[in-house]
Amino acid sequence: MVLGLGLVGDGLIAQQVVPLDALNSTNDEVLLGWDGSSLFYRSIPRTSDTEKAGAWFLSQGQEYMALPKKGWASFTDGKPMNLRAWSAADWPGIGEVQHVAIDADRGVLVMSALQPAGDFDLFMAQRSGSEWTSPLPLTGLNTTADEVFPNFDSGALLFASNGHPGLGGFDIYRSERRSHYADCTPLQKGVNTAGDELAAVSDGSPASQGYYVSAVRMGGQGVDLYWVGTFTEDNARAKKELAVEVVYRRVPVERALFEIHDRSGVLLMSDATDGQGRLVLGAVELDAALEVKVSMESGRSIPDGAVCHVYELCGPADCGETHWPGWRRVRSYRIEGGA
Repeated sequence: MVLGLGLVGDGLIAQQVVPLDALNSTNDEVLLGWDGSSLFYRSIPRTSDTEKAGAWFLSQGQEYMALPKKGWASFTDGKPMNLRAWSAADWPGIGEVQHVAIDADRGVLVMSALQPAGDFDLFMAQRSGSEWTSPLPLTGLNTTADEVFPNFDSGALLFASNGHPGLGGFDIYRSERRSHYADCTPLQKGVNTAGDELAAVSDGSPASQGYYVSAVRMGGQGVDLYWVGTFTEDNARAKKELAVEVVYRRVPVERALFEIHDRSGVLLMSDATDGQGRLVLGAVELDAALEVKVSMESGRSIPDGAVCHVYELCGPADCGETHWPGWRRVRSYRIEGGA
């Protein structure tokens, strides 16, 4: 995985910009949504047009779903899927629909639709029984340019626009529900750049303050997916690079599946041990509320009495003698209740 690291802002705040290499390709990858456990995106054949506008926003492509493996930026390969395609026929009088976001908890829908003047505007509808009300324009957010790829973040609305003041091209803006979506502010520098940011969703972590973003970064050839996260020095101290090793009667246990959830139940990673019974978890926030589940990918039980050794990344000066170079064992657990 390629890592781009930049320092943004003041004091002890550092921001990581990490391309999602497992998902990016020679196509344009456009972010559609993130539900806390799966990332949804569309892959569109790439053209020479890197300043996205007009008909490109209505481009057809293949939708995919990907699961996180470890941390925020490592994913399994995307699996093809078909998402429901909303159309103008669902709402007579509304132009061709570009993207729809639904806040199911609050019964609200926001869409971006093509207008007679050739630009894209945002419209909102509310749930009424089993139907939706007629969409109304969000006049406080719409401009004579384009507003596209709306997404919800705990009631707030995120969208991309090239019509509001920003850092250049398309930027991502946030509009709060308490303002009745009457105004907006740009997301911080790092999420927004001098390139084109076309869609963003929060990763849901208060610690990382991170976002998944699809963007044309300066110097890039097309639209790719990124994770952009902010860490303070305190948060950095709360994270350690960890790994595990599972053995049974001193024999490595291969394909032992580890799933880690945070206190709210969000899946942080899912991956299996290799032929040596080892798995690098990456930078894990040391939170007593983390839930770790261990099972076998095959569905059978882990042998009763198997042992899980936990390791911490160490440097040459403090590793000592270890059978796993670069890793120091910090604790061990006996796995009980299996076969």
